[in-house]
Amino acid sequence: MLKKTDLQFFTSYGAIISYLIIIKIAIHLLLPEYGIHRDEYFYIAIGDQFSFYNLDMPPLTPLYLRLFTALFGYSIKVIHFASALCGAVSLLFACLITKELEGKKYAVLLTGLFFLFSGFLIFGSIFTYDSLDFLIWVAVIYLLVRILKGENPKFWIPVGILLGFGLINKMTILFLGFTIFISLWLVPQRTQFKSKWIWIAGLIALIFSIPFIIWQSKHDWYFIDFATNYGGGLSYRASFLEFLWNQIYPNNIINFPIWVTGLVLLLFSSKWKQYRFFGYGYVELFFLFYFMGAKFYFLVPFYTILLSVASIKFEEWINNFGVEKLKTKIIKYALPVIYVILSLPFVPMAVPVLPVEQLVKFVSVFGTDAGVKYENQKINQLPQHFADRFGWQEMVTEIAKVYNNLPAEERERFGIITENWGEASAVHYYKDNYNLPEPITLHGWYYFETLRKHKFKDGYFSIGFNKDELETIFEDVSREGFFTNPYCMPHENNQAIYVCRKPKFNLRQFWIVDRHIDPHFINVLRTKGVTSAISYFHDAREKDPSILLFSERQINALGYEYLSKGDIKGAIALFKLNVEVYPVSSNVYDSLGEGFMENGEYNLAIENYRKSLELNPDNTNAMEKLKEIEKLNQ
Repeated sequence: MLKKTDLQFFTSYGAIISYLIIIKIAIHLLLPEYGIHRDEYFYIAIGDQFSFYNLDMPPLTPLYLRLFTALFGYSIKVIHFASALCGAVSLLFACLITKELEGKKYAVLLTGLFFLFSGFLIFGSIFTYDSLDFLIWVAVIYLLVRILKGENPKFWIPVGILLGFGLINKMTILFLGFTIFISLWLVPQRTQFKSKWIWIAGLIALIFSIPFIIWQSKHDWYFIDFATNYGGGLSYRASFLEFLWNQIYPNNIINFPIWVTGLVLLLFSSKWKQYRFFGYGYVELFFLFYFMGAKFYFLVPFYTILLSVASIKFEEWINNFGVEKLKTKIIKYALPVIYVILSLPFVPMAVPVLPVEQLVKFVSVFGTDAGVKYENQKINQLPQHFADRFGWQEMVTEIAKVYNNLPAEERERFGIITENWGEASAVHYYKDNYNLPEPITLHGWYYFETLRKHKFKDGYFSIGFNKDELETIFEDVSREGFFTNPYCMPHENNQAIYVCRKPKFNLRQFWIVDRHIDPHFINVLRTKGVTSAISYFHDAREKDPSILLFSERQINALGYEYLSKGDIKGAIALFKLNVEVYPVSSNVYDSLGEGFMENGEYNLAIENYRKSLELNPDNTNAMEKLKEIEKLNQ
């Protein structure tokens, strides 16, 4: 027979939190899987080949995942154990926040339940930089609660350490630091700025980031350039209503009135005045992320404090209903059950639950992405966070079939080049299964890793590129295979596999020039003009026919720069140079056609647009321009 003390143990704070943590981990380890996500392949590739000589990406997340693969091996469940553990520890801190805010056991239980079905659900089934990032945010929020309660100001030291770890994981932690600084000025606890501990904390955080800052400074601040281009290009800029919906739906629609309750209390309730800091912080982050066009899920970890406050309020309401004890107990038991039942229908949109065929039908009911978009990518049958898990192993299998068709002695002279890091990372993951070489790509971290250790080959197998792109680099390009998958992202689907021989350029030089146009060429262009720059190029090419001073993209951009300044002749000269160096590219003729069109030379414009269409029959811009010229000539 259980004694009262035994029952108290099984219903203690620690027991309740332990049950919730076990459920959190079990959810992600017991659910079915669709496949490894493209981001997960990438972090494995970085972790496997990690070097402080390549800090293109902050190192903490790849190294954390490398620890798990080293201990437990490579499998999808190991990867998701790493993410589930981050979510479980975040849940622990969320419950501790409620306890620190003087919530009782029922409030802690509600917090844990709300957390389980919040935006953290998705990120428990995908390992990303956000897994550790969210954990760090929630841990910092917990420490801030203790600081705002008036506890030892030395708690700023662990805050600084956590922010430091955040800085070597993901730069979004800077937004939390910014919010702490601004919000603290708006509340009575601004006296914390008089304490030396807050400034020591800032210094500690900065020290953590020094190796990353030094590496970036020596590599033209590539990460900043990447982040700027990502925010302005790949990342989807939502309207205000879209951004608001993106805060509601992925965080569980049922949670919406809950976190709004917490936000209202933090902003306006006199009882919660001591923690007004967090209400201001949420509002600041909401509008900051909206106006920046940042991804909606950057806010996910901040909802923990809102859910905690709301849980405490619900506990108070139930205890003050003024009904008999039995009815109060019934309400207490019924509320979590009703909440779970109402939340369950949204789970298949967050984590793998249904077979993929049923998932396709299910998501079509809500609209494939349910109005939640975070990248400027087309989607097909599945939302992006699911589609990015399909097709990778099949893609590598198709590459291997082509690769292994070559005689063994010839294979030694070939490498694998992909259009992006997702494809390269998948090849890295499965390469030992098929005896494939380490892949290379110009994309992201791989760009620097290729320069660091790759020995360029006489030929390459490629995937992700158009044939005309490859023909600007290689003399001989032949299609030898094809990959397709009905569920993967559209831009990764229906990809030809090419065998490329006889590089036209020194490939190492090509790699360098892709990021850095030749400094002497650009200096001559800026100081002496287009004609002198072209002469400089011809002189250099005469001395070394394989020399490369610029990429097609770079000269194209310079041509449009001159066009925008009204120097049409200079623009045409640069476009002609691009045609000379990259004569099999459809795009260079399209740009030259535009230059002639701006100059009123319609016959030459027609000639170049037709050449562009000959090389790329799908060039809709050339089609439209030809129709436009036809109307002008009537």
